[in-house]
Amino acid sequence: MTTIVFDGIHQNVQHDVIPLLFSECLQLKDVTFKNCWIISNLNITSTKLHHLKIIDCGYNQYPIPNRIAVDALNLSSFEYNGPTTIGFDVKAPMLLKVFWNAAKREKNQHRFGPIARLLHIENLSMIIYTSQVSHSKTKFAC
Repeated sequence: MTTIVFDGIHQNVQHDVIPLLFSECLQLKDVTFKNCWIISNLNITSTKLHHLKIIDCGYNQYPIPNRIAVDALNLSSFEYNGPTTIGFDVKAPMLLKVFWNAAKREKNQHRFGPIARLLHIENLSMIIYTSQVSHSKTKFAC
């Protein structure tokens, strides 16, 4: 198996699913979490993972994660749409393509999460408010 999509899982995925997923499915390259419960920390470690999407995990009836850590040597694309108040740690030296939704109405001093620290991004797509444009110029100056 190389691709898997989790949509609407209403159990604690980081304790029940994630540890088995990346230890048992060694050829997994494309993973999507959409509308899933992530209650505390989400730790993803994989050498084969190429594409990761975390979409709307932590809105409305879904618990908000505290921290998301990704350590994926071959990760080339990452999409995130969710709460921006959580802590992020992304270690992905091959990461070239990122979609980041930073236009959330949340008080957060780190709106751009780990994206500003990733220096080798070739394709960055972001959703931001017009009030964030001047702040983003200092973070993403080429």
